[in-house]
Amino acid sequence: GYVFRIDANFDPRVDPTAFFQENYLTTNGHLKNIRGHYQQKSGRSFTAPLLHFQRPSGRFDEAALFASTESEWRVFSERVMADFEPDENGVIPPIPDKIQQHLDKAEDQRFLLNELRHGYFGLPESHRDYRGGFKGIMVKPTYTKAAHLACIKEMMPHGKITLVGEQEASMVRVVPHIFRDMIQEDLFEWFVISFDKNSSKPVSKQREDDFQEDLEMFKQVWRKAHVEEISDYELLRLYCAQKMKPAFKIDAGGVKPFPISNLQSEQFPALWMRSPVQHYGETNKVVGFPMLRQKYRSKLKGIAFDQDVQDQELREALSRRILASTLQPVSSFMNSLRVRTSPTERAGGNSTRTGSSYISGAMFNPAVLVAILNIYRVYFNWFEPRQYVSGASGSKGTENVSEGYVSIRVPGTKEYLKKKKRRKSAPILSTPAVRLGADKRSKGADMQKAPDPRRILYRPWLFHGTPLWRKFETR
Repeated sequence: GYVFRIDANFDPRVDPTAFFQENYLTTNGHLKNIRGHYQQKSGRSFTAPLLHFQRPSGRFDEAALFASTESEWRVFSERVMADFEPDENGVIPPIPDKIQQHLDKAEDQRFLLNELRHGYFGLPESHRDYRGGFKGIMVKPTYTKAAHLACIKEMMPHGKITLVGEQEASMVRVVPHIFRDMIQEDLFEWFVISFDKNSSKPVSKQREDDFQEDLEMFKQVWRKAHVEEISDYELLRLYCAQKMKPAFKIDAGGVKPFPISNLQSEQFPALWMRSPVQHYGETNKVVGFPMLRQKYRSKLKGIAFDQDVQDQELREALSRRILASTLQPVSSFMNSLRVRTSPTERAGGNSTRTGSSYISGAMFNPAVLVAILNIYRVYFNWFEPRQYVSGASGSKGTENVSEGYVSIRVPGTKEYLKKKKRRKSAPILSTPAVRLGADKRSKGADMQKAPDPRRILYRPWLFHGTPLWRKFETR
């Protein structure tokens, strides 16, 4: 799929020291924005410490923010004082008044910083090394998720949006707020999936083979019992609707709901379904439906977490959503990114590796990594044609191969034998931009040639009716 944006938990625009001075220091050098002023109905006024989300630095990793600021002043002082060390005779050069003023200011700033982060906020100590600092600071993951979803929402045309993700506690706090208006208009659905990520390739392959064998038997039985012809995908949907089951956990305490505690809130349906379909490498998949269309949501919320769905219309609706719930497009992009760009490789390794690993290509300045991510995103979207054929797509994404012959050379000779082509179809090579409709290149065009920049900037939204591109193309 088309990758609209990548957001990192890092803001390269923020200078930690300048941010601290602007938001936490008065013109007289005193601390500010650490307590809030409130008034009771009786008229009594009082103050209380500001909570993290009320502070100017609430969206940042505050421990790293203040440690970075303190480190910058400390390194500054030590670098300056390196020129005033005793000589071979033990004589210390005099420090000029102007330089001494800067050193005194650095000491005062460090004192205020330590008083703020340890005395007021109780932040843990974060030791920084002595490498040169860089502009920017880490952002809290919850804020990044909220900002990312809000931006994606603004980029999409008005219409239905389906969000597919994994079980994350922070998403429970973010998603209902970002998409509140769309939920009220019945234009938003949210599916959460979980699958066996730790299974080995032989185990996953065996599960997929068993599924394919069972699916073929189901197709044969169905076609013998019915006269009408339907597509393989429709049969897959019927297979899923018939064989999906409620998902729950069983332990010494009895039967318990499947999702994490954050997703067990009363605002979400309790029932999660276990998919019988084993493909895309997502085996033993379980799907939850926190947000559904109103007509299905009201029915689903009335079913307990360990009860099966008896309503046939609801069962078919859930089967369609189970088949559509996959992280495969995201996984395809991220796997491609990590293999081709070493700075994005997982530092922690995978399930078969014990302990963390050192990534020799890791970036000291995260802003460089952000730039690399966006460069690769454009390349992935526009310049790299590849096939889009899967086990669930049938003949979609393929084209017929013309009849003809192929030549096979006889080993050790220059003689060739003619043989009829065996394959009837071939995968169509395309790019996410072409599939989206943003790139109108014809079949066989040179995909390595840079497309029109106006299309890169505006064409992804052209077919949605956005008129902004016109002033660029009519000049």
